[in-house]
Amino acid sequence: MAAINSHKLRHYSLLLPQDIEPWYQIYHQYIVINLLNTDLESEILSLLKTPIIFYVDESKNYFIQNNILFYYLLYSAEFGMIIPQNLLIKRSKKIHFDLTEIFKELITIIKNHQKQLPIKSIYTAIKSLLPPNVCQKMFHKNVFTIEQYCQLIDISTATYKRAS
Repeated sequence: MAAINSHKLRHYSLLLPQDIEPWYQIYHQYIVINLLNTDLESEILSLLKTPIIFYVDESKNYFIQNNILFYYLLYSAEFGMIIPQNLLIKRSKKIHFDLTEIFKELITIIKNHQKQLPIKSIYTAIKSLLPPNVCQKMFHKNVFTIEQYCQLIDISTATYKRAS
């Protein structure tokens, strides 16, 4: 594993694979705007314990394959300062992202900050993005249910129904 300076990384052509962009929208619409800077800082520090995985194409474009919150914060004028100077990175030989890992990263953030987040809206967004094969792999069912969501974020279905 290599390390890279976050300021240097900002000058690269850093992109998200197209299939990850809708997941980025969940962070944009529901997560970042509802969390305090201190919450974001603790989440990014936690996420960055795992190396950031990049695929570099022939045009020197860097495609990030995990840690979507990092991608969001890296280019944010408001939040860019909370990113550590040195980051662990790992290079991938092909564009490949694990939707299960992206899902788990998001669920962890929701679980940690459920009282501050619009959990119903997030559930609806996640449910629309999870294909049946991923649901089958993770839950042994073809759909992502409210009950499964509530269990993952440690709330009751009654709490979910009362939420905004």
